[in-house]
Amino acid sequence: AAKTAGEVEKVLNQYALPVGSYRTKREFNTLMINAYAGVGFMGYPDNAFFRGDFVLSAPIGIERSWAINQKKNSISLFAPILDVGNIIDYRISQSENSEEEIFNFEDVLSPGIYLVYGISKRFPFSIGVGYQSFPDRYGAFIAFDLPLLRLN
Repeated sequence: AAKTAGEVEKVLNQYALPVGSYRTKREFNTLMINAYAGVGFMGYPDNAFFRGDFVLSAPIGIERSWAINQKKNSISLFAPILDVGNIIDYRISQSENSEEEIFNFEDVLSPGIYLVYGISKRFPFSIGVGYQSFPDRYGAFIAFDLPLLRLN
């Protein structure tokens, strides 16, 4: 385990992808651990009704991407495992006077599947549509594409 700031920096430099690494998905077929940070609209099936909300989206998961359109864009299957956007949304929606809530791992555990389109090689934006099982929701997002680790 890293014990000094220099050792932590060395580990990050060795394993973390550099800024602009989203372009790799636009040029090559890849398998990555990826994150997105953006906004979305999520619909929640609720018996006979369907309700929806605008949300902050911050999923982290495994993504398989294919370069398309003469290596200018990408299409991906993204399987989020965690979504820290759930906690951020909850915090924003609560009033300042509400009691402090303790969060558990289950609050960020949010497996699902998304189809994601990498909009441009020049900008790190992507749009996605899909499903997450917790909370049970369907939705779409536009977000910054943040590859964390290349697996192939």
